[in-house]
Amino acid sequence: GGTFFEDQLRPMMMLQQQNNNNNGDDNHDDVSPLKPLGRGHAIAHFSSNRHSGAATVSGVRDILVIFLAATTTTTKEEEQLASDTTNGNNINLNKRKAPRWEYNARIKSTARTYCSKCCGDSDESSMEDQLICRIFHHRLAIDQVPNDGEAWHYLGMALLDYHNYLQQQQRVADAIQSENNSGHVLEIAVSCLEEATKHTPCDGRLYNNLG
Repeated sequence: GGTFFEDQLRPMMMLQQQNNNNNGDDNHDDVSPLKPLGRGHAIAHFSSNRHSGAATVSGVRDILVIFLAATTTTTKEEEQLASDTTNGNNINLNKRKAPRWEYNARIKSTARTYCSKCCGDSDESSMEDQLICRIFHHRLAIDQVPNDGEAWHYLGMALLDYHNYLQQQQRVADAIQSENNSGHVLEIAVSCLEEATKHTPCDGRLYNNLG
């Protein structure tokens, strides 16, 4: 048991790539999963740290996971300004902004569900609206955290779905313009997936989809 983190695997993959370029062997130090020290201990990490559970080879592994989300802290100066009504301040401390990674995570996780409910699924035009909605959502997620490889991955897949939709429409209507647009969309989708590999080089799903 235990947990692997992508940051542990990055050096191994870089070494593997160097060995492949130099026609060398693939020997490398084994990476051990991280484990709590014992009962009453836990491993804490940012939600943006990609990780994966190591295989449990015997016994039963019980996992307790706790998610914590926090807004930015309020300084004493801000509290004083908020309480001072003589200078016309209008500061609502209850509306603090969440961290960018929190926005990023929520936008990614709700994109498909939200777009399906918002745009409906009654006709072909609504299908296109859903796809464009997903593209915008993942682009907004990237705006919050530009180095989020998963967001680039999801954007690339949304663009790929849009490419397939345009291809289908082109076959039905034989619209040459749609074919041209589809080609451009496919190029952008591939570039997004390639950008994702720079930030999440250990994601097997990503390389499968890129292939």
